[in-house]
Amino acid sequence: VSWNMGIAGAYPIVAGLEEYEKIRTALLKNIRTEGRLLCEFGLSSVDISAPYYDPEGYWNGRVWMAHQWVFWKALLDMGEVELASEMAHRALKTYSKAERLQGHCFENFLVSTGKGAGTPHFGALSAPVLSFYCAYFTPGRVSSGFDSFISDRENDDEGFPLKFTVNDLFRKPYNAGIVVVLMPDTEYEINGQPVLTDKSGAVSFAVCVDKKAYVTIRRI
Repeated sequence: VSWNMGIAGAYPIVAGLEEYEKIRTALLKNIRTEGRLLCEFGLSSVDISAPYYDPEGYWNGRVWMAHQWVFWKALLDMGEVELASEMAHRALKTYSKAERLQGHCFENFLVSTGKGAGTPHFGALSAPVLSFYCAYFTPGRVSSGFDSFISDRENDDEGFPLKFTVNDLFRKPYNAGIVVVLMPDTEYEINGQPVLTDKSGAVSFAVCVDKKAYVTIRRI
């Protein structure tokens, strides 16, 4: 029996694995594949195919929001914007459904049903959910991963970004994922490329950052 199938085994993705492409590809596959670390309600604390996985376990089979947020940020660092968006929205759906049905701020969620579990007044583990909501539903919000930061932002009269700079903190040139919330269901050009925002106004894209990258946004 392999005892190394917990979510901690995928954390090298968070640290960065540019020089180990095969390992990074394998770990990403486990994150994006239903029935491995991924379930309907988010990332499980243990690979669902592990022999010691328990669908109603504590650390061996539940969804914890803090893990969802850490991997979301790491996926943005890799330019995996679609997978990052899917992870954030699964977390929001899981949390909001449990809160509506049960009325608490839960510590974690059962992989088997998505039902809230653990301590029912765990405000600290609600913070990642607020971050997800702000990233995809707060007008004017710009979000990035761990390894970059936003500067030199200019807004229009309504507070939506017109231009900003993405700054590389640590790494050689890489594709940085960015999430911007603009006007809903609206056509824009981002660095000359046409995009259409979703019903919340969110749009995700990646830019190649070599120390800096410049983003310009124009409504069509």
